[in-house]
Amino acid sequence: IAEEELNNSFDTAQEIPRTSFYATENPDVGDANNPWVSINSEVTPGTDDDFYQFELQTEETLILDIDYGWDSSNEDSIQVNTYMRLYTSAHVSRGWLDDAANNQYGGEGSISPKDPHLVTVATYDGVYYAKVTSCLNAGDLCSGTPIDVGTYVLNVTIIPTQASTGLGDD
Repeated sequence: IAEEELNNSFDTAQEIPRTSFYATENPDVGDANNPWVSINSEVTPGTDDDFYQFELQTEETLILDIDYGWDSSNEDSIQVNTYMRLYTSAHVSRGWLDDAANNQYGGEGSISPKDPHLVTVATYDGVYYAKVTSCLNAGDLCSGTPIDVGTYVLNVTIIPTQASTGLGDD
């Protein structure tokens, strides 16, 4: 899926339908047996916020994994140090992450600990939001020398429950 601008706020968040999630081979996700979707995105200019909207059902696990934002082995690539936050439908923060403590949570695409990875379990049926921005745009939470502009891939996985419905494989 390609990012669709303008997705810079809760009101204009890009909706990622449940029917877009399929369990197919993807070495960049931790377990391709669970339904996933990849969103190709870009933070530009540096003040850009990217909002995505997901519908979850109670007890489903949501995994948000940034890949290919930062590659310290490729100095010629455009790199961005990303910052990610997860919100409820009431716009209450459920968690945030600048860097991942372990860069292998999300499979082969997690090549840098500067690419964050968030996991949460849905506590209600409804909408959740992910916000991705550059670490520099997020404020003084950055470690090291942040880069403010670049591309990234947001891999989103839903681990369904026995009662889950509406995913692409249903």
